Amino acid sequence: MSSPAFRIRRRWIAAVASLAALTVVSLAILGLSASMPKAEEAPVMLIMVANPRALEENMDRMLDSWQQLGYIKPEMRETYKGMAINLYGPADSLKRKYFAVKNTALFAVA
Repeated sequence: MSSPAFRIRRRWIAAVASLAALTVVSLAILGLSASMPKAEEAPVMLIMVANPRALEENMDRMLDSWQQLGYIKPEMRETYKGMAINLYGPADSLKRKYFAVKNTALFAVA
C-alpha cells in the first residue's frame, strides 16, 4: 500500500511527462507546417451561400429522421415546427436572413 503523498507525486510526474510529450508533438507539427505553402496558394476556393429558405426545405426530412431515431414522438412534430419558425421568424423576414448569414458564416469558419 503506497502513501497518499507518493500517489499524488506519481500522478504529478505522469502529468508532467504527458505535457512534455505533447509539447514535443506540438513542436514537430509546427516544424512541419512551417514548410507548407500558404493558404492563398491553395488550388481550391469554397464559396458559401446563405439560404434563408433552408428551414422549409429541410424541416420535414429532419423531423422524419428524428422520429425514426426515436428522438421525438409523432405528436410532437407540429410543436417542433412551430418552435423553429418562432425562433427563425417568417420566411421573408430580415431576422431569417440574419440567421441564415450568421449560421453560414459559422459553418464556413468551422
